[in-house]
Amino acid sequence: MYFPILTAKQNELLALNELPEEIFCITVPILILPKSKNLKSQLLKIIDKNIYFILVINSPNSSHPNQHEIQKEFIDEFLNDYENFSLAYIVNKETSPYDITDFFDSNPNKKKSLLHYSEFPDHKFLLKNSQSKFDIYLRDKVSDDYVNNTARGEIVYIKDGFKRKNTNREYPEKSGFSSFIFTYESEGIYGFGDYNVIGKDVKDGGGSPYAIVLHLTTIDKENITVYHFLSDDNDDQKNQANKFRQAVKKLVEHLDSNPMFEGEGIKDFRRNHTDQHFPNLGVCKRMSIKNHIEQITNAISII
Repeated sequence: MYFPILTAKQNELLALNELPEEIFCITVPILILPKSKNLKSQLLKIIDKNIYFILVINSPNSSHPNQHEIQKEFIDEFLNDYENFSLAYIVNKETSPYDITDFFDSNPNKKKSLLHYSEFPDHKFLLKNSQSKFDIYLRDKVSDDYVNNTARGEIVYIKDGFKRKNTNREYPEKSGFSSFIFTYESEGIYGFGDYNVIGKDVKDGGGSPYAIVLHLTTIDKENITVYHFLSDDNDDQKNQANKFRQAVKKLVEHLDSNPMFEGEGIKDFRRNHTDQHFPNLGVCKRMSIKNHIEQITNAISII
């Protein structure tokens, strides 16, 4: 099973909504809610498709809704009549035993999971009191002993495999993407996940970039590669539409020379190239998100 972690912004949720329904037979999105006035309207589209997701109730980002707000506005009110989701709580070294017991005692009708961002100090307490459906580990932040001594539910490993750069102009032609997709079954765990082609710690950006970059995830045998197609005119912030046309032309030429599985994300890239249409930067991200999920799930189905 594939567990992508996404901040539930507009284009992330639209990406999920636009994917074929069969993808969600092997994909469970983990959603971290941002503060957004359009969030509920976008979540409605996920609900209308009856997509199962895991809702994180305690984002570590201070700009996101806090646990009380998520409980009141979403769990108690907005999602009150929707049954096809469960809850997750982020655990780290600062989490208290009270936090753990309070989480498992609350919302008794909901399945619950723990998302281990780092190691909770009292392993014995966790093993005794956890009622996790899934124990989801940010694998680079926890030891083997910690996993062995704390897992009560099905084990899921998360890796932030995307090599994010500070600016678009810094991206190379391609870069590797680290994932447990090829090893999770042999390691005896239930599933794996990532932060897509976005990355874990992303600051909210603003303004027009000097360069437009389009990320294309590809999978060949046992390697995941992300190609980065950059615009040519990168000296100023003018004419974003032309920058997009330059980047998407390179992407489509690569596809024509290197046949691969093409899902909805790639179809979107091709359509915009054919129409010479710049959809906007958010939609560029959406197309890359869709393709990444489609490449991962396609690879799972044929491994």
